[in-house]
Amino acid sequence: MSTPDSPAMDLILHHIAPGLGAIVALCMFSSPFKAVLRIRKTQNLGDMNPTPMIAIIANTTAWLIYGCLNHDPYVIAANGQYMLVMSYFKLKPYFKFATLQD
Repeated sequence: MSTPDSPAMDLILHHIAPGLGAIVALCMFSSPFKAVLRIRKTQNLGDMNPTPMIAIIANTTAWLIYGCLNHDPYVIAANGQYMLVMSYFKLKPYFKFATLQD
């Protein structure tokens, strides 16, 4: 078994576990993407509720600020990618097709 100060434990605690956490976060944040594709295809929002997306964006913004303040590349990578890419793909259809339905 590795001691807490061993190179193997350092690798696990500072690179492997945070890397897996970043991958899990990206998978979790991309879960509504199927609904976004459906909305783009049908050009109808249906019963889509934008509140969870706003909460996710607020959450990732807070984590992104935390990652920047602590210089944590794993937190920045997981949340920064979401903020730049997924928020665009998730919010654009809502605003585009919400105005068409009114």
